[in-house]
Amino acid sequence: MIMIVLTGGPQGGKTSILRAIKQHFGKSVITIPEVATVLFSNGFPMPGRDIEWSKEWETIFGNAVFATQQSFEDVQLLRSDKPKVIVCDRGLPDVIAHSNQGLSAFCRQFGLNEIQLLGRYDLVIHLPSLAVIDPLKYYQPHSGYRYASLTRAKKIEIKIRQVWENHPNRVVFLGSLEERKKAVIDIIDSFLKGDNKGIGDKYV
Repeated sequence: MIMIVLTGGPQGGKTSILRAIKQHFGKSVITIPEVATVLFSNGFPMPGRDIEWSKEWETIFGNAVFATQQSFEDVQLLRSDKPKVIVCDRGLPDVIAHSNQGLSAFCRQFGLNEIQLLGRYDLVIHLPSLAVIDPLKYYQPHSGYRYASLTRAKKIEIKIRQVWENHPNRVVFLGSLEERKKAVIDIIDSFLKGDNKGIGDKYV
């Protein structure tokens, strides 16, 4: 199976693109939703809404996201129908971007190494945040589960780039949302057709 992760800072189009993937491919592609949104929409306390942000909260939240994300991914490997492509709205390394940890400390905490962590994913598609490509639109109404200020969103975007920069098969899309949707769907379509050659680290 091919495991693809959609990553990037807040408001990069991940949710919209995941929805487009579902509509285009149906059951041919398995999608895994953003775990943070799943937790927040089911009662997990969110800074600015239910609780004040603290390092203690950050640690607990990071642990919860990691465990849930890992379970969501691992359980798909048990499927009898063995889907060819799985697309995740964020991957395990994204937890690092929302904390003060570095990659080495994160791997030690969860008993992993960098190769194992990045190697879970065959392809990383980075969708940059509006916070860096069009800051004036960052505050437009959207999901009710954003808690990052513009300044913090920019920092998250930078850290996400750093976390994934050593992945051997990484692509960054800088176009409009519609252009990103088409590019992602074209990539997934190529994998479904058996063209799983490395795309390499490139910017579009």
